Amino acid sequence: MRYRITISLNMIIFLCGIFSYLSAAEKVAFVYEVYPPYEYYENGELTGRDYDIIKEICRRTGIEPEFRERPWKRAIQEVKDGTSDAIFSLVKTDERETFLYYPSEPLSYESYIFLARKGSGIKINSLDDLKGKTVGVCCDYSYFDEFDNHKGFTREYTKDDSHQLLKLAGGRMDVVIINHQVYIFTVKGLGKGYADKFEKIDYKKAPDIPMYVAFSKALGKKTEVLNRQFSQEIRKMKNDGSYLRILKKYK
Repeated sequence: MRYRITISLNMIIFLCGIFSYLSAAEKVAFVYEVYPPYEYYENGELTGRDYDIIKEICRRTGIEPEFRERPWKRAIQEVKDGTSDAIFSLVKTDERETFLYYPSEPLSYESYIFLARKGSGIKINSLDDLKGKTVGVCCDYSYFDEFDNHKGFTREYTKDDSHQLLKLAGGRMDVVIINHQVYIFTVKGLGKGYADKFEKIDYKKAPDIPMYVAFSKALGKKTEVLNRQFSQEIRKMKNDGSYLRILKKYK
């Protein structure tokens, strides 16, 4: 009987600890970089697929979110050192898992395409075909493993996707890699005629990559609990149809 009481008291202490962390997590700082259609501004208001999903989860769980726009490198650093609680939208890598909790469910997926200037004649059957070429990438972005680990081409780094496209149009690189949906949104913002400057290069081996909201391990139990909450709520949204309804808004 005494043993049973000890177990019950331990469980009560554990549950009280969990609830206190959930209470502390009611205000949560999310950092992000503009990445349409996942998060971007429309008429001065933040919107987007991943933003809407996070906002809905916060509504359901009583969390008060604070969304902080940052350059990507700074956003990564803030969750690494615990200045901010969470970051979205990002892919999972071994290095990032050393300082981030990832939910069991992704927020969304992205697919990458390669672009060249129209009439370039460049073809990519394998990444070895990029040998000797300059390929545009964004600073501190991770794409997919085969590309990230390939050593056979020169990388030209830019701060964001719009600068990538401007450099490509200006002949400062041969090829860029870019999320397909991001390209559709970004090229519109560059002005009339820019879409006519580029051609998509068929490369059938690029996989669809899951993207996540992830939580700073530097903040300990608070973000560990938040991570479990978000895993549960994303699953619920996928089951009750609200997740799909959000995605359809941005088709």
